[in-house]
Amino acid sequence: MTPSGLGATGDAQLLGSSTSDEYLFEYLADSHCHPQDDMANVSHFDKLCAREVAVMAEKRSDWQDVERIHELYSRKGQQDSIPCIYKIAVSSARPVPCFGIHPWFSHLHALDESADFEPLLESKNCDDVQAAAAALRDRGDTPIPASDWLPELRRLLQKYPYACVGEFGLDKAAILLNVGVRGVQPKYDHQTALVKHHLDLATEFNRPVSMHCVRCYGHMAQLFRDLKPEECPPKVMLHSFGGSHEMIKGFIKLPKIGNRFYFSFSSAINATNLDKLVQRIQAVPDDRLLLESDQVSALAIDAGGCTTVYGMSCTWICRMHAREPYLRLCCI
Repeated sequence: MTPSGLGATGDAQLLGSSTSDEYLFEYLADSHCHPQDDMANVSHFDKLCAREVAVMAEKRSDWQDVERIHELYSRKGQQDSIPCIYKIAVSSARPVPCFGIHPWFSHLHALDESADFEPLLESKNCDDVQAAAAALRDRGDTPIPASDWLPELRRLLQKYPYACVGEFGLDKAAILLNVGVRGVQPKYDHQTALVKHHLDLATEFNRPVSMHCVRCYGHMAQLFRDLKPEECPPKVMLHSFGGSHEMIKGFIKLPKIGNRFYFSFSSAINATNLDKLVQRIQAVPDDRLLLESDQVSALAIDAGGCTTVYGMSCTWICRMHAREPYLRLCCI
């Protein structure tokens, strides 16, 4: 998910990008985006050229929109009967529904029945936590109890046997916006607890996951290092990967689970330092490299995908790797 402002490289810029190289779309899959954030323009999904589009939920309140996109734009007669994406990766765009809780919204999802925000937030100043909690309540927000969102997440994974789990993860830079105080964050321990619930569900249902990680790749690597192979999902995509190339090598060398990791890149997040991006790409095995737009509107998905390719200055990556690894990621 791109930083607030939605579309970090600018949707207007992306919409102005050329998508005339239609041959790219024969190979292009968008492994991570959020078109449900712009439901007013979701009808553009019908015009997309990208073959597969992973529609990543961010919070309980948008799961219904992700489900709606899937129901509206999946190929008729196939959405409830095909368990394997290989069988439906054909000539038109197909949304792959993905359900999870983004760390930016982790404070909106409790792990008990409490209606209090204070245990889900943290700051160097306790008074700021109380002020932020009061601001959230004043605008009508309340933590969703685990008895609501957890059974619903389970229900959606049961209903859609090819759905992925995501977006979820860890973010030490996440802060609450528009709460009248600065520096209040979703509590990191709570983010970690939510991650474990997502991993447990993904493992139980044998589903791929798409994970967000900012400023805590070492902790995430340790989290996976502590898992037994049977406790780890079958495929793990680290989206818009921002860690070092050494961290990539560390993930793929994790004992017994290293071959489950995939790494995705977007122009929206990764193109600010092209030298580091090249180093990261070179560290990723060919069959574990993915592309994404990380855009928040169907209007920008195709252009965002092309911009990602051109931003890498290596169109061959798309031609050789973007689609088949994505299918391997999503196919159980």
